[in-house]
Amino acid sequence: MSSKHNINFYDILGVSPDADVATIEKAFRAISITTHPDKANAATRPKSGVESPDEQRAREQKNHDRYVQIVEARNTLTDDKKRKAYNSKHGIRADNDRNTSQRESGSESKSKSASKSAAGDSSNDLIAIHQSSLEFQLSSIDYLNKRIRDLLYTLESLSRQSSRYSETTSLLEDILRKSKTAKDEIKNVMQDLEALRRRSLRDSEKRTKARELYHSVISGPLEYLQRAETMVDELTATIEQSRR
Repeated sequence: MSSKHNINFYDILGVSPDADVATIEKAFRAISITTHPDKANAATRPKSGVESPDEQRAREQKNHDRYVQIVEARNTLTDDKKRKAYNSKHGIRADNDRNTSQRESGSESKSKSASKSAAGDSSNDLIAIHQSSLEFQLSSIDYLNKRIRDLLYTLESLSRQSSRYSETTSLLEDILRKSKTAKDEIKNVMQDLEALRRRSLRDSEKRTKARELYHSVISGPLEYLQRAETMVDELTATIEQSRR
């Protein structure tokens, strides 16, 4: 998605023109938690639950386009050359590039560089989307663990009245242990994705490796955690019903 003249990448990420790369990356991760299509598509469903297939496609496309714009902002502002070019084009003055100048190169060299950059953007955009998706999954695991700890606290008092909750307690404790393992695996994959983003590879090769890394964790621990979340929902309902 190409940038438009009236789009301010700094405003999109909520950072100042003087923000360093670490600040920009932090802002990108924070905003991705709510704007990644995995989250936004669920959050923007009509409360009535009624929408036509065309309306759904339009809504999801809007969420996708918005996130692509956020990724483009992040990729531009964390790349020194792209950021300087962007600032120059939009008349933005920042402390970190006031004393630098752009060198002109031959048209052939510029063409090759642009081609290489465009290819890198494609794979790096995919990696950024995978990274933010996994960031969201980590947040989801933390929320699930909080729910489990709350349930365990409730079960602790109920267990004094009946021993029938001991099996439920063991199940919840097992989910907590497995969620810790899942978090470790996700963090390892995120590190591998970041290392991959920095490597100089053909775009197609980098995209393939990124998908393999992402699906290695999606098809494993996260599938289990999705089932675990369903179990927690059912256990919560059962416990609440038994207390009435």
